[in-house]
Amino acid sequence: MQRGTRLATDQVLSDGSATAMTAVLRPAVAPDALLSTDGNPSYRVVATALGIGASRFVASYAGHGGDGVWHVQNVNAYDRRLKGWMARFHGVATQYLHYYLGWRRLLDRFQEAVTPQQFLFHALRQEYINI
Repeated sequence: MQRGTRLATDQVLSDGSATAMTAVLRPAVAPDALLSTDGNPSYRVVATALGIGASRFVASYAGHGGDGVWHVQNVNAYDRRLKGWMARFHGVATQYLHYYLGWRRLLDRFQEAVTPQQFLFHALRQEYINI
């Protein structure tokens, strides 16, 4: 999630390995990016592989956590929007999750004011459907 935007990179991973995360993040992060994470040691491996900095936050207590001004509130907001939107479906099959994420990505891009023409134009574009 890029600070100051509603742009997010989301992907259904085959596994939670540092290798899989690095492959997904490599095209999405700038060389001067800072990976703001929880304490999972895999994220440090990912940051090193990408050649970017990493900062961790502490989410287990109320108050300020982490290093400096780095936080994950944008990610939390995205998570809240995604879960709220997906609740209407009463669960989705994991095999179709990438389609739902693409649909949500399209809605975020157009601030949920997507026209039917825009929806049809973008529906099958690879940038929205990460398979």
